[in-house]
Amino acid sequence: MNYLSFSPYFSGLSNIIMSYELLLSIAYITKRKVILPPDVWMLFHSKDYNIHDWKKKDYVDVWEILDKDIVTKEFDCIDFYDVPEFQGKFEQMETERSYTGNIGGAIDGSDISCYYSQKVKTLDGDYTVFTGDDYIDHPDFNDFCQGRKYINLNDYIKKFLHFENNLFGHYWYMIYPGHAHKRNILKDKINRCFRYKNKFYELSKKVKEKIGDYNSVHVRRNDFLICHEDKLVPSDLLLEKLYAFFPISKPLYIATDEKDLSFFDPVREKYDIYFYKDFDFNTTSLETDVMDQVICADSDIFMGTYLSTYTKRINVMRGIESKQADDDMGINRILEPRERISEDIINPWKKSNGLWSWNSSSHPQWKLEHGGKYINQLEKLTVYDHTLSPEVKPPRFNKVPFKKIKLPDELYDDLYDEYSNVEFEPTCNGIQDHPEWGKTVSGISNIKTNPHVGYGGLSKDFMDKAFNILTPIMEDWCGMDLLQTVGYGIRHYPDGSVLNLHRDVIYSHVLSCIIYVDRKSPENWALDYYDHKHKHHEVFFEKGDVLLYESLCVHGRTTPFEGEYYRNMYFHWRPAVWEDHFLEKYKTMKASFKDEKHFLQYYDKT
Repeated sequence: MNYLSFSPYFSGLSNIIMSYELLLSIAYITKRKVILPPDVWMLFHSKDYNIHDWKKKDYVDVWEILDKDIVTKEFDCIDFYDVPEFQGKFEQMETERSYTGNIGGAIDGSDISCYYSQKVKTLDGDYTVFTGDDYIDHPDFNDFCQGRKYINLNDYIKKFLHFENNLFGHYWYMIYPGHAHKRNILKDKINRCFRYKNKFYELSKKVKEKIGDYNSVHVRRNDFLICHEDKLVPSDLLLEKLYAFFPISKPLYIATDEKDLSFFDPVREKYDIYFYKDFDFNTTSLETDVMDQVICADSDIFMGTYLSTYTKRINVMRGIESKQADDDMGINRILEPRERISEDIINPWKKSNGLWSWNSSSHPQWKLEHGGKYINQLEKLTVYDHTLSPEVKPPRFNKVPFKKIKLPDELYDDLYDEYSNVEFEPTCNGIQDHPEWGKTVSGISNIKTNPHVGYGGLSKDFMDKAFNILTPIMEDWCGMDLLQTVGYGIRHYPDGSVLNLHRDVIYSHVLSCIIYVDRKSPENWALDYYDHKHKHHEVFFEKGDVLLYESLCVHGRTTPFEGEYYRNMYFHWRPAVWEDHFLEKYKTMKASFKDEKHFLQYYDKT
């Protein structure tokens, strides 16, 4: 087992979340098991970092606000205290503010690699790109790097790869997981993991119940008085800045770290304003920080403080819900339209005046890439160019939803060697009464006899080998990572068979392939296939042909088969990102049709 361990960056809430995002992104590209720390030191919520007293538990448990079950579902994880190699070494590893500050001294040096940036403390300081494979000659990778140096983290071959207090920066411009669809998968996983627990959103609903529809602003003061004094908006100019974004007709919720709320008196004269203290919520200091973000995320219009990662987190939360999120602006930075970053620039690491920095990303992190443009997360189905409409049309993965190829040589001989010894069972399942097809077996009707179909079993070794070879071919064709779902043996269609027009199973049969095996008939037997525009195609097969196809498009074999038998086999996949809300959308899609006329009439109506 190879592990990935870390101590989060010693900072505030949003910056620590950035550390976790980086950690899990590195796990994604290195395929290491993540060691989750027990808790973390967090600015504004933990005691002075010089106090070394672990028993007082003044550290913060991030799983009080985030859902650990989601993280462990998306990534391979283990708790800190459960790591076998750590047993009996916990005190030896501890230092001020860190459970792992001395991990390099506690673990055998032959087992651990501690990654420290060569120039600065944080990873993003020298704009290094981290990857898990050697993409040096890949055009997309070179475009991503933009001249930055890169490090293949899989060159670190020891059991433990550790990052101590230097995981800081934005994962989406520091981590290269692969081309666009792999970046989309990573973004999707990260955004699922770092949504706050539902209880905070339920509590936020009470704000709207009390004040109605509202707008919100985050006014950062506190540490910005020291580190970004030139970026602050003074009290007498604040009202002018707010006018640029917010009509006075709606209440204004203000999230702020300013202790002296009289600072906002000029605003109170024009706006109906609210603070967190105006609501009777009994929350801890950490929960209060989270609630401020959630309340702002739930508002109609939001504007934050530019350069604040606390604001950045709110914009990410809003963006995931396809709400307004002006990430390149703030009340302290109002841009003209010509000055704003174009979302046509697909690579966010490109910037006219240099590379992005950790606190001024100005990038729609919550959007996915497709065709050189960004799309919203709620519209993520269009990552694959899905067509969504009230009548629920099938997803679209390719402009042409099918492609015929030849069976790879390494499968051809094995298939026909096994086929020569296959014995076919005469029936499969029982006869079913379908409301539109009449009597069927597995969607097969028969004009001459009771419907039946035969199956011939193939060895598990062959099926596993076929999946291993065909999966990357299918992934390359559809441009995304896939999960193998099911492969069938050889299906035997007898004389008179009709395969009724249908869509396949949305839970498992989303992208599929047909391998033609054999027939004994005077004429070939056409597969009827209807593309995304409902255009009809006839596909004929010869020995060695394989059809890759989007199996949620309507297909079947409507011309009765004439001959002794027709035989082929099927393999099925679904996208690796295929969530419940996709399924809820598509399960209302009509899946079977009496005939072509019925199918076309149905779509003409809708």
